[in-house]
Amino acid sequence: MDNRSVDRMWLIGGVVGALAILGLAYILAIGPAWTNLTDTRDQSLASETDLAVQRTKLATLASQNGDIATYRTALAKAQLSLPSDDGTEAYVHDLTAAARSAKVTLSSVTVSPPTVVSGATPPAYAVPITVSTLGKPAETEKFLAEIQNNLPRAALVNTVSSASDGATTISLTVFVSGVPAAVPTK
Repeated sequence: MDNRSVDRMWLIGGVVGALAILGLAYILAIGPAWTNLTDTRDQSLASETDLAVQRTKLATLASQNGDIATYRTALAKAQLSLPSDDGTEAYVHDLTAAARSAKVTLSSVTVSPPTVVSGATPPAYAVPITVSTLGKPAETEKFLAEIQNNLPRAALVNTVSSASDGATTISLTVFVSGVPAAVPTK
């Protein structure tokens, strides 16, 4: 072999060796780094998307927070409508004031023991109340309107019975969200 052939072999061997080293470098170092870069970009895009979703949620919550006074007022009214105790003394006082406002006379107010409302979660109790009044029909209607519209506590009017002498018997139910003073036993 002549000298040129040996030099050419060394040159080809050197080029092949350099290509082999570059290939190994790519496989061992550059390829994993490139894959890691791609994964990081994907995570970054996912984070940006999640950030946009979270910003939308934050804007919604900020908007709702602006209405918090309205929500608190509605909650306070609802809590008055459905208190956590039976509060029958206060309710009888409210009935007396409503009767006075409507110009009817309360003959009697009978509060029956509370009963469990089936299917209510959390547990609720119904407190039946019977009210007997004396007054003109228009005054009695005004009294019923006071009960249903102006008293802070929600009441379900079950029946209204009127007699010709102006006596009216009203059967209504108020509800309690907590455990009333006299919980019925089974």
